[in-house]
Amino acid sequence: MVGAVIWPFKRTEQRSDDYTVQVVDSIETEALAGVSADALAVCEASIGLWERALSSATVTPDSRPLRAVTGPVLALAGRALASRGEAIFRIDVDGGVVSLVPASAWDIQGSATTWRYRCDFIGPSGSTTMALPAEAVVHFRTGVDTRTPWRGQSPLRRSAATARLAERIESALSREMLIPPGRLAVVPQNLSLEAAKAYGASIKRGGVSIHPAGNTDYEPTSRHAPAKMGPEPVATTEALRVDTGRDILAAFGVPPALFEARGDGAGQRESWRRFWLGTMAPLAVQIQAEIRAKLDPMAVVGLEALRAADEDSRSRAVARRAAAFKTLRDAGVEAGEARRLAGLT
Repeated sequence: MVGAVIWPFKRTEQRSDDYTVQVVDSIETEALAGVSADALAVCEASIGLWERALSSATVTPDSRPLRAVTGPVLALAGRALASRGEAIFRIDVDGGVVSLVPASAWDIQGSATTWRYRCDFIGPSGSTTMALPAEAVVHFRTGVDTRTPWRGQSPLRRSAATARLAERIESALSREMLIPPGRLAVVPQNLSLEAAKAYGASIKRGGVSIHPAGNTDYEPTSRHAPAKMGPEPVATTEALRVDTGRDILAAFGVPPALFEARGDGAGQRESWRRFWLGTMAPLAVQIQAEIRAKLDPMAVVGLEALRAADEDSRSRAVARRAAAFKTLRDAGVEAGEARRLAGLT
């Protein structure tokens, strides 16, 4: 394990161009969006789904290095990949026990084939900065661009225009909802006690009675035109909010039907299968490749737990394959070849 690097007190801190780009990108995003798009519920729903899905992954075989890849580590990696596009963990060995320590910030330097990391590790009582070779860290990333292969980019970053639009819509609706609800009425003057009580009762019921100023004649009536002050969001804005929310879900690789309150069970299961196979499975392959390179070349990241909701369709698929196998065997096809053709290998 590499020791902590103590920087001279008066030494000017050097940052790479990559760090500068990240700072500028962050400032630009904050300026254009007002607040981080991560604050949107639809973004948290997607980020949380990545986090929970990866936390259920299993890593085999049961070797000493792979015991460090625990559920909490994978959950933290899933959240970081969804929100930041990358996650870095220091490989720490203490008394023969391997653990993965998450980095809070990092700076990467080096050539096209040799990278060196300077990472910050934050604890409850302080922080530590360490210089580490690439072999000493596990670096998960997604949304990689060939122009910056050392950097990952989150779905929100890759779809920043939609994220900014969603944030502005949310801000507009939030401002609209700040308008206090109330009732508007012109109170008649010189009302009698009985008339004032009747008038007050009508206001409490939600009715409003308009009278010319100075009118002393008041006849209580049960017919009052409803009138109030309060939030009046535009229907088109609300519809646009729903549409941008679906776009953000799509950017995260999450089928919008997963969050449809009135979705049917079959549609939900199909959406979950698409999320599992189209989003989480490829992400698990990327994580597996990094784990194999840094921890154990035999590592396998499995997502069997995510298949539970697909048991019904899987059983039907196996039944169809079994029927196909029987048809092939009845036609005289050799057993091994029949299994291969039926997809039962």
